[in-house]
Amino acid sequence: MLNFADTTEKVSSLALGCLPFGTKMDTASSFAQLDYYLEQGGNFLDTANNYSFWEENGNGGESERVLGKWYNERKTRDRVFLATKLGAFPTVSREEFFSYKGDPWADCTEGLSRKTILQAVDNSLERLGTDRIDLLYAHVDDRTTDQAETLEALNDVVKAGKVRYIGCSNFKVWRLARAREISRARGWAEYKAVQMFHTYLQSEKYAATGMGDQMGDELFD
Repeated sequence: MLNFADTTEKVSSLALGCLPFGTKMDTASSFAQLDYYLEQGGNFLDTANNYSFWEENGNGGESERVLGKWYNERKTRDRVFLATKLGAFPTVSREEFFSYKGDPWADCTEGLSRKTILQAVDNSLERLGTDRIDLLYAHVDDRTTDQAETLEALNDVVKAGKVRYIGCSNFKVWRLARAREISRARGWAEYKAVQMFHTYLQSEKYAATGMGDQMGDELFD
């Protein structure tokens, strides 16, 4: 087990990605994988509110529902560290999303406005069947919403006890640095985790990110 960021929270070094639960994997198969992961000492579950709308049998929210059903049936909610994401839930149909001529992730998703965050958190809590989210990620950056609005809303859901920690995913480094400046200046909750795309199958393609030129080692902890 590792400490999560600068907290005393213990999480397993290997998180279980729950993207296919409820779509490519049926409930029984999902439960079997979750049971095995927990038996092997894992406790870090990663999902998102939009998993997996792109599948033929998906509309988004399927993975969260399966997770909620699993730990409520198994009585294991207090044994897992639960991460989910918001901001990338589609606002159009699957067909419209993937036929869109521009960038659908920027133009056809819910974004990170205050209104969206407050509603999306409540929706995820309902699907997950829990009273708190351990780690909430901003799934994709939203350049149309002022970062201060986003960060204040995230801080408010932390203060309300609905979310314990916040993180971000798929952000440019300079946007992450700016977010930290805003949060620290106002005494708000800061991003504790950063989830970026990386694959060992194509390691050279993504190795030279230039990230070290713009931020210190602390953000890699």
